[in-house]
Amino acid sequence: MLALLASFTNFILLWLLTYALVFGSYLAFGAAFTWWSQRHPERKIQPRRDGLKRRNKEIRASARSLIVTCGCFAGGLHLQLMGYTLFDPFALTWWSAPLMFGASVIASL
Repeated sequence: MLALLASFTNFILLWLLTYALVFGSYLAFGAAFTWWSQRHPERKIQPRRDGLKRRNKEIRASARSLIVTCGCFAGGLHLQLMGYTLFDPFALTWWSAPLMFGASVIASL
């Protein structure tokens, strides 16, 4: 029972770490794009629209959806770290990373 509680705690910590990293990068990229569009207003895709009016509402909606996305990612990573996989993952080498990235892009089409 104690091992199950420790495993669940590790999963929750992995979920929180994943969420913090993804949401932090979301906010950082959003701030960078906002800074860029304010510095170069002539390069905005929709120059007559101001996205700042609905910014907080969209950030809250994204934060809620990232909870589920990060939970699925953390769950898969946790199961893989625990050894529960259908097959052994490929070793990360200079050719396997781009190959698997290409395969995932093709599979998503």
